[in-house]
Amino acid sequence: MMNLLDVVGWTFRRSPADTIRLYNTLSGVMVAATGGASLNFGLWTNDCSEPLLAQENMARYFGMVADLDTAGVVADIGCGRGEPARIWCQSYPNISVIGVDVNRMGLAEAGDMDFAINALSTSLPLSNGSVDRVLALESAQHFYPLSAFVSEAARVLKPGGMLCMAIPVAGRRYHAGRLGLLWLTWTSEHHHLSTIHGSIESAGLHILHEEMVGSMVYIPMADYYTDNRNVLRERITSTYPNYVESILYHSIRDMRRASMKNVIEYVIVKCQAPA
Repeated sequence: MMNLLDVVGWTFRRSPADTIRLYNTLSGVMVAATGGASLNFGLWTNDCSEPLLAQENMARYFGMVADLDTAGVVADIGCGRGEPARIWCQSYPNISVIGVDVNRMGLAEAGDMDFAINALSTSLPLSNGSVDRVLALESAQHFYPLSAFVSEAARVLKPGGMLCMAIPVAGRRYHAGRLGLLWLTWTSEHHHLSTIHGSIESAGLHILHEEMVGSMVYIPMADYYTDNRNVLRERITSTYPNYVESILYHSIRDMRRASMKNVIEYVIVKCQAPA
């Protein structure tokens, strides 16, 4: 059974081992709620009415932003169970995907990748100038220090290659006291946009595209959960204690509120290595 004190300890320590434990313990909550293998929040455009569609939409949009139609070798860092890679491989059959993740359990369940490597994001076992794209779809918020990951991405990119990240970030009015229960349940680094910009600049990369999409991530996801809470609660509590669903629900409410007040945001950014 889930031990709440363990979860709190892992959240605050945030070492690679703690991140793995959090993922293995809590990823099932997302799977139970959505019925799928993707773990991203989703991009809730008008044609997305439920989580799986929103998650697939996020992966497809991210692949389009990353110009995967002109890519060859792609490194998916923090690939998890590989669901986005499956979508990218279907949409762009000419790409070759290398999945990298610190969690062996997630890698064991991943498919549709040419190679799966167990490694840290800050120490990629890839050759200099070996890949066309480095992708981090809702994973870079766990990378610390972020600058070390971006530096590694720059090292392994071919000339003119691109790094793309989709990442929850602190908003303009961020303050820990405005997070509500998210102060406890936001189980990752609270990167500011300035941190991301600084890491990109230090690595010698140039930003090509930057887009804030928090209003299409947090608010509609929270509305979906609220509207369908009875069904989702039944699914979740069939496996997890009741308090897990209660904490999740109140965290999602606070997430919606924080998004509306610009306390949290979500950025999609694409940057390029010198040609």
